Amino acid sequence: MTNYYKETNTPDASGHITFLYGFDKNNDYICLGGNQGSKLKFSRYKREGANYTFTKIIKKKKYIMEQRFNCFLVPIDYKIGSYDENIPVVSINEINRKHGINVKKASSNESTH
Repeated sequence: MTNYYKETNTPDASGHITFLYGFDKNNDYICLGGNQGSKLKFSRYKREGANYTFTKIIKKKKYIMEQRFNCFLVPIDYKIGSYDENIPVVSINEINRKHGINVKKASSNESTH
């Protein structure tokens, strides 16, 4: 995930790393991350458009930022396996429950619906 200045549509060299687990019924990414509300959980991310909008203050000036999906990265010696061709379709609520992750209330970019 990469953070972009909304006004200029330029990246600011910061973002978020997450691990792809599967897709949901809408073909959005279901990913595992470790810093959502100080816990490990599965979250849904859109393939296109902003997943999260926030304000960043630099030298007392406010900037509206958008976090968007950027790319997949794999090690250079990664061997494509059967998982790559059969990535599961899952429910975000079911996968969090399956792994014992209690998500009481999600923030706007952390929807579990």
